[in-house]
Amino acid sequence: MEEVVRVKRAVSLLAIVMVASLGLASCEDPGTFPVRKAGAKCSPVGAFGRDKTHVLQCKTNKRWTRIMTISQARALIAAYEAKLAAEATTAPAPTTPPAPTTTNAPTVTSPVTGGIVSFGETTAPVGNVAGSIAPGRYEAVVPAGEECDFYRRDGAGNTLGAQRDVVTRIIMDLRPGDASVQTVGPCSWAPISSTTRPWTGSGIGLVNSEVAPGWYSTTGGPSCYWSVASSADGSVASIRRNDNIGGFQLVQVLPSDNILVSNRCGNWTALAGEPARYVDMSGELNDPLLQGNRETRVAPSSAVSISGNAAGVTVTAGDWTINLEPNTGGSFFNGAYFPNAQEVASSTSGKIDFSNGAVSCTTGSGSLTVQEIAFDGAGAVNRFRAHFQQTCTGQTDSSFGFITWDAVSSSSTL
Repeated sequence: MEEVVRVKRAVSLLAIVMVASLGLASCEDPGTFPVRKAGAKCSPVGAFGRDKTHVLQCKTNKRWTRIMTISQARALIAAYEAKLAAEATTAPAPTTPPAPTTTNAPTVTSPVTGGIVSFGETTAPVGNVAGSIAPGRYEAVVPAGEECDFYRRDGAGNTLGAQRDVVTRIIMDLRPGDASVQTVGPCSWAPISSTTRPWTGSGIGLVNSEVAPGWYSTTGGPSCYWSVASSADGSVASIRRNDNIGGFQLVQVLPSDNILVSNRCGNWTALAGEPARYVDMSGELNDPLLQGNRETRVAPSSAVSISGNAAGVTVTAGDWTINLEPNTGGSFFNGAYFPNAQEVASSTSGKIDFSNGAVSCTTGSGSLTVQEIAFDGAGAVNRFRAHFQQTCTGQTDSSFGFITWDAVSSSSTL
């Protein structure tokens, strides 16, 4: 589904970071939070809720505010718990891993007499009766120079999920609860083959069997769209990570992911691991700094540098500068969290000043989490992992940033 799910970045870990910091064995699934409406009045401040797609938090203005998608929260919880498990468990002796499996892939039910097995551009009912397309997973090769779409709909005609403008190869999951499906474009659909296809970097690829888990990058294009999803049903809920911002893109594919969608992004490069030094910045639509865009700077191909010590860190990423400080008289340490950071540090708040030469907040506030920090023998920072949120005064939309800086730079590719 070629719509960007605007994720409030991990600076808003909130429930995850705060629960984890209390040392609890596990984190509450955000899907169990009480249903609330974004923008409605709330209490108490700090409470959590959800709507259909997002985790909400009761902010200091006593209004429910979206902080991240539910799928993003679940992914962060899973990653955090995996980290805790890895730290607490001695690695067992190596064993032969099981063959990769494709998760969340429905099997095409054997159609009844008169059922539709293969089809082209059509609108048809979904079900196990004559004249219907059986629920299951289908695929089609998209002719060169063409694009294909699908739309899953309920009984009232509402769209349950969609993929649009897909090139090269398209995959579709039909669910038992679907009422109908519409396919658009010159594609010949059939139940998905057990034979894997080499992923060419465009269209839809199956994670594990066709797209190996790992880190990927591309120089992108002006209309590049990518997404990583838990299924191929085209629903918003299935999207775990995505973007449609032109320019450099950095994507992590996890073994638990199901499909990778790429349209108009050019060639992807498989990296040997997470880049050792990069800054990933994004802004919500009305954020005056990034204005709904995403910018990523990866060393050494981009100018990324860091300086400072426990009393303050300055990061330069191209034309962007990020100045971070703990509260006055304080120090940065692993896990340090500053929920009310300002543009000037005080005895009760840390500092975030995120800007470039052309635009900055006159005043602003946000939150800062220092995940990890280390120093060389002279006390200068040489390892730094942090994420932040900054909202300019008078605005409701925010900028977000992730910073990763390892002592040793590495940019190797597979």
